[in-house]
Amino acid sequence: MINIAILGLGAIGKLIYSSLSAVHTLNISYIDERPSHLNQKRSFIFSNKLTGKEYEVKPSYCSNLSDQQLVILCTKTYQSMNALASINGKIRPEIPIVILQNGMGNEQILQQSVPNPYILATTDCGAYVKNNKLCVTAIGTVTYDSLNICGLNLNSLSGIVPWEPTDNINEAIFKKLAVNSVINPITAIYDLKNGEIFQQQELCENLIKEIYTISKLNNFNFTRDYLRDFVYGVAKSTRENYSSMHEDLKYGRRTEIDSIVGYLLNQAKKYNISLPNLESVYKIIKANILKE
Repeated sequence: MINIAILGLGAIGKLIYSSLSAVHTLNISYIDERPSHLNQKRSFIFSNKLTGKEYEVKPSYCSNLSDQQLVILCTKTYQSMNALASINGKIRPEIPIVILQNGMGNEQILQQSVPNPYILATTDCGAYVKNNKLCVTAIGTVTYDSLNICGLNLNSLSGIVPWEPTDNINEAIFKKLAVNSVINPITAIYDLKNGEIFQQQELCENLIKEIYTISKLNNFNFTRDYLRDFVYGVAKSTRENYSSMHEDLKYGRRTEIDSIVGYLLNQAKKYNISLPNLESVYKIIKANILKE
């Protein structure tokens, strides 16, 4: 049995936990070192909206961090420093950490604080949590960096959600970043579901144009039409979802805007170019202003 611990039981963390639990060769647990959370109920209902299948999942708490052979980081990006700090020195320094988060650039910060090796990954799954129910709206894949797998066979993690390697993980993560940089701020600002972003068609097109500019400066190998179709395809496949940023603003929580749109604006400074539409939605989200 391979011992794997999930750090961060949000929607994606719950989905990954459920998926790995279906693999009989894996022993899955979750990490939560916050004292106030240790006695909270962690069970939830897994609800596959595609098949109508529902069942209860009862996550096991990781009682021995030193026995873990892999950690998968699924927290919000702004939570990751504190989350990893809570386990630093408790897991063996050679144990790899899979970074499965939104945005880009966060791994550079994490690598300065925790000595463990990192494996970058991204997913195009769609899920949200409502009333202690994990609602799965799209079963995609977890794509991971085949060039830095630390000697592991991550294909063996394929359960409900398959794991697939890529030799260009940054391009794969950027595509997810593009989706989040269009859908998340538009749905949050205009109080829309994902499939309703087309009500703001002009803004969608302008954001995609600016994101594509950054993609070309980074030599990513896709066309503007491909990027547009990819973003719109995700919006349609998750049309009934409210984005995480929409929900964060609605309930007064901190958003991941800095690691999503903020990353693109930092790239704009690097290349000395202007991205007025991305800058505009960034400022609105940062000010927590919802358009009436």
